[in-house]
Amino acid sequence: MRNVWYIGQPPASAYRKAGFQLGYKPWTRGDRLGDYNRSYREVDYRSYRLNAPPRGHHYVRDDNTGEIILAAIATGIIASIILN
Repeated sequence: MRNVWYIGQPPASAYRKAGFQLGYKPWTRGDRLGDYNRSYREVDYRSYRLNAPPRGHHYVRDDNTGEIILAAIATGIIASIILN
C-alpha cells in the first residue's frame, strides 16, 4: 500500500493541535473521510463483486489512491478498506 496524503492540505486549526505532524498516511479503519470527500465517489458494490454494505454505510472510491472504502454515511468513519 502506498503512503499517500489522503485528505489533502490540513486546515489551519490542525497545526495548533498537540502531536500534529505533516506527512503522508494511508487510510486506516476508524479514520474519518473528513471535509475533503469531494475526491471520493460512491461506487456500485455489485460491479466490484462486494457484499451489500450494512445499513447506514456506503462504498466510496478514493480518486487519489484507487482504494474502495466502506464508510458510514452520516459520520464518514471508515469501517473497512479494500485495496485496489
